[in-house]
Amino acid sequence: MDIDGHTAFIDYAEPDGDLALLHTEVPEALKGRGVAAGLVERTLEYAEQHGRKIVPRCTYVISFLKRHPEWNRVVK
Repeated sequence: MDIDGHTAFIDYAEPDGDLALLHTEVPEALKGRGVAAGLVERTLEYAEQHGRKIVPRCTYVISFLKRHPEWNRVVK
């Protein structure tokens, strides 16, 4: 995701067709603007739309899921 000339991203792997979410990276210039939450939510929407399950390995993703348990429907 590119915002104001900065790139935020989620590092992932695809073991067995699942999306293992490994690390969320948001540049310092974008922190505190909800970028990480938006990035995770878009990733979860993508997984759901494509019939994929996610395997949370990133501490931010795990924390996000605790705050938004409705997304546990896409967790393997």
